[in-house]
Amino acid sequence: MKFKNLYKACTLSLVLACFTGCDYLAVSDELAGELTMEEVFNNAAYARRFHRGIYTGIPDVSFLSTNSSYLSVTGLGLPWVATSDEMKAANNNVKDLPITGENATNASMSRWSLYNQIRQANLFLEQAHVITSEKDPLPETELSQMRAEAIFLRAYYHYLLFELYGPIPIMTTSADPASLDLDYARNSVDEVVEFIDSELLSVMDQLKETEPQERRAAPTKGAAMAVRAKLWVYAASPLFNGGYKEAVDLRDNDGKQLFPEYDETKWQKALDVMQEFINYSEGRYTLYKAYKENGEYDPDASLYDLFQHYNNEIIWASTHDSWGSVDSEGSQRWATPRGVRGSQGLSAHGVIQELVDAFFYERRTEHRRISALL
Repeated sequence: MKFKNLYKACTLSLVLACFTGCDYLAVSDELAGELTMEEVFNNAAYARRFHRGIYTGIPDVSFLSTNSSYLSVTGLGLPWVATSDEMKAANNNVKDLPITGENATNASMSRWSLYNQIRQANLFLEQAHVITSEKDPLPETELSQMRAEAIFLRAYYHYLLFELYGPIPIMTTSADPASLDLDYARNSVDEVVEFIDSELLSVMDQLKETEPQERRAAPTKGAAMAVRAKLWVYAASPLFNGGYKEAVDLRDNDGKQLFPEYDETKWQKALDVMQEFINYSEGRYTLYKAYKENGEYDPDASLYDLFQHYNNEIIWASTHDSWGSVDSEGSQRWATPRGVRGSQGLSAHGVIQELVDAFFYERRTEHRRISALL
């Protein structure tokens, strides 16, 4: 997550249908290997591996349309650029989506799979304990850190679901897969926001302010503050704060109101939480800037190099990388014009005319030249 992106509004879709959780009760590979819960959590190595499985729901924001796996983009990639008015993509499942749209029968940009990782977090929080083995112990200090990370990730996954769907079921315990009742009612927008907010606050001071190089993918206090800031901006926005009569009128099967009436105080809350994060960021995060050999600021390199190596603009890093290169599969190759490096450029990502028209150029002739090329 980048500091400058905290203010960017996301394209959201709301699913108004009921949710059945039976497809999202999977657990990690340890149990698939016929280990019992007791065997997993009595072994420090297995417990750590189980804990690392909670991380597998983190989105890949560099997955715009195609990566080396050639799988379809889902809601855990970044399909919104190509499916909105920001970019034209001429490949994969986002190619025609702006024209054909999605409905309840063909929606592919979902995030429901995050309940897998939420269940994994719940199981860890319920089962993990101190291990006093002389060979490979799991001491209280390490376990406390792992528990804080699990709580953060559970809150973060609820946030990602909220971002896309609004009111969702809040899951704080692991469901029994053998249960006959696996239908869960959705919590209201206000309930979801308050839950995520309280979870982030509960672990904010337990997360480290910085992590060493080998643990840069681990969440920090800054990451928790950033997610919380964006959460309250969403909560105050018209979409989730009484801006649409259709949403406010929506009730579930029990007559429960899912979207709230307009509450002006939420804007002040969003401002306060955002200011807390901005104050915390001073001296910790800065916009990345690259310079030419003569000392002149280089805006092109500043943008490109931002995604090439770790820097102080990064609040929370991810190990996902679908950028690729011009010579290998990934977003860079598909954004490169044909003819570059022989046949390596595939020219499937394009700037749209409306985006060009939205910016003024110092020389009007330059604007006309670019428009003609498009």
